[in-house]
Amino acid sequence: MLLRSAKPALKAAYSYVAIGSSVGRPAAIGISGAAKSFLPPTASGAFYRSISSTTQLQMSKDADLVRGFESICLHGGYLPDETTSRGVPLYRTAPYVFESSDKAAKLFALEELGNIYTRIMNPTTDVLEQRFAAMEGGAAGLALSSGTAAAFNTVVNLCEQGDNFVSARNLYGGTYTQFNDIIPKFGINAKFVDICDPQAVKDAIDDKTRAIFCETVSNPALEISPLEELGEIAKEAGIPLVVDDTFTTPYLTKPFEWGGELVVLDCDMLLSIIF
Repeated sequence: MLLRSAKPALKAAYSYVAIGSSVGRPAAIGISGAAKSFLPPTASGAFYRSISSTTQLQMSKDADLVRGFESICLHGGYLPDETTSRGVPLYRTAPYVFESSDKAAKLFALEELGNIYTRIMNPTTDVLEQRFAAMEGGAAGLALSSGTAAAFNTVVNLCEQGDNFVSARNLYGGTYTQFNDIIPKFGINAKFVDICDPQAVKDAIDDKTRAIFCETVSNPALEISPLEELGEIAKEAGIPLVVDDTFTTPYLTKPFEWGGELVVLDCDMLLSIIF
């Protein structure tokens, strides 16, 4: 997930990118700053962890050193440590050493942010999250185990039982199956519409609608979503526009620049081919 800077028109602007992979590479979800205001109080703490002050400082340093899309792809999110290693280290660890019992207590109480357990965060994964956030122009990211996990976590953090979201009817097959057959078991329903028909999107929104979901270009129907119009509709309704940017990648399209508030990416599809 990627988080971007605040927007005046929204309560707490957000730009978040979610990255996913089903072949061993991490997946991620992206959120802009504003999206945070749409999350329910029960949203997972892990959903917020990527916006720590340490991460923001790291990203600000990178912004000073790494410019250009190609350079961000290679070096974004990572500054060499005392070992002077140019390559990103692989931290193959589950636990971490705590400076003291007091420090550990503060970390687990979320009074301070830092490494607790690899299931929650890992320094190597953190580089991936920051790198994709930089490529998309967001503020933070969250890596997950697959693209469908990224989509799922985005929906369940925005919606609760009884809520719904408006979705493009032409989606990647795995995403459609998840929205049509799996998520409804949690009491959350997708309203499938012609995403290219702004009026149909507006008509589908009610007081229980928590988001609009689309793909930049649908796979495999090649339907191009009118992101700018959808962004305006979402803004008017006070809900986030969630965009799956897998097909076009951040090299060709940056949804945050066109009204998207959350971005979802799948690493093992076109991203693995292009990058």
